[in-house]
This record gives sequence, C-alpha cells and structure tokens, in this order.
Amino acid sequence: MYLHTNLKLRSTNYAPVWGCLCATSIAIGWTVIFIIQPEFLTDLDARQQLINKHSALLILWYIIDWLVFGLSLAFFSFSITGLIRSQFSIKELLINLTSILSASYCISVGLAEILGLLSQMSATPYGNSQLQFQAFIMVLQKLRGSTEFSCDIWLLLLNTWLWSKKLVHKSVCLLGIIVGLLGFLILFYQFYILVMCYVALHCFWFGSISMLLLFKSDQIKESLNTQAEPHR
Repeated sequence: MYLHTNLKLRSTNYAPVWGCLCATSIAIGWTVIFIIQPEFLTDLDARQQLINKHSALLILWYIIDWLVFGLSLAFFSFSITGLIRSQFSIKELLINLTSILSASYCISVGLAEILGLLSQMSATPYGNSQLQFQAFIMVLQKLRGSTEFSCDIWLLLLNTWLWSKKLVHKSVCLLGIIVGLLGFLILFYQFYILVMCYVALHCFWFGSISMLLLFKSDQIKESLNTQAEPHR
C-alpha cells in the first residue's frame, strides 16, 4: 500500500504542469484571435491572406491551440483524479472519459484545420479553391457546434467532484462550474458576445488550479496519507 500511495503522489506532481500547458495554449491561441488577427474566424479573405503569408506560423498556432491543449487536458484530468483516487469510482471514470472526448474533439479540429490549410495551399484554381474552402469551414463549424461542449461537461463533472472531495479550495471549484455553464451559454448566438469572458475565465481557472496544486502539494499529500492509513 505504501508503494501504491507513493506512485500516486509522484504521478500527480505533473498535474500542475499539464494545467499550466492548458492555460498557456488558451492564452497563446486566443491572443492571436482576439488581438493580433481578430477577423481570422469571420473573414474568409483575411483568412486566405494569412494562410498565404504565414502558413508555417499558422500551422504552429493550430498545434499549440488545439493539439497541445487537447493532450494536456486529458493528461491533466488523469493526473488530478489520480491525486485522490483510492478505489474504482464511476465519477472518476466519467470525468476521464469526458476528458478523452474533449481531447479527441480538440485533436480532430486541429488536424482538420491543418489538413484544410495544407490543401488550401496546394490548390491552384482560385475559384474552386475558394468554394472548397468555404465548404470546409461550414463542415468544421458544424463539428465544433456539435461537440465543443464536451470540455464544458468535463469542467462541470471535475469541479463538482473536486468540491465533494474538499481537497481544492471551493472558490476554484465554483469558478470552474461557472466557466462550464458559461460555455453552454455561448453555444447560443445571443450569448456569443460573452466568448472573451469565457476564454479569459477558462485560462484563469487552469492557471489557478495549477498554482493551487503546486503550492498546496504538502497539504494534499498529508490528506492522502491520512486517507490511506486504514488500508495499510
């Protein structure tokens, strides 16, 4: 039992790292969208010009914004649930399955964006290329609209679970729940104006919980050891 507990403690030390990677991915990805190139998502001509001028940087942006974030989210979920897991739990299974769904969504969108960009770069007839590009954007938007909320479900499940375990400050859990609910709201067009607030809070939540796990690790370890004592 000592070995089992120690392995858990070592593995969960990576949770702050994965959380910081998630926060960094969101910050970099959405800084480009909201500050550097705000018309990227709405103006096809501006998007095409950016592809022609900075295709390599755009691919790197897709990797950071989608692939790195998706993988980091899944690893973060498994690390943080491993932090307080003593036996099989349906709640933890649902949390981690939802994180895998969210990661799959992010990776799928990221790869689709990269492949679409590469096909757009290699296309020669401008008219056909433009039509294909518009069709691709429509398909991608439908994919996002039908699966984007998986991350918000994960946020709700994880934070309600953390709240019940009382090992993370309730204010951080409450923030995560608010972010998850806000994510559902912005799926409706009339609330999409809140998207910047959603992204900022999402990034802040990942950063906050990562710092909390990093600087409160001794307290969490003590709590884990207390929980493990009856099973030794």
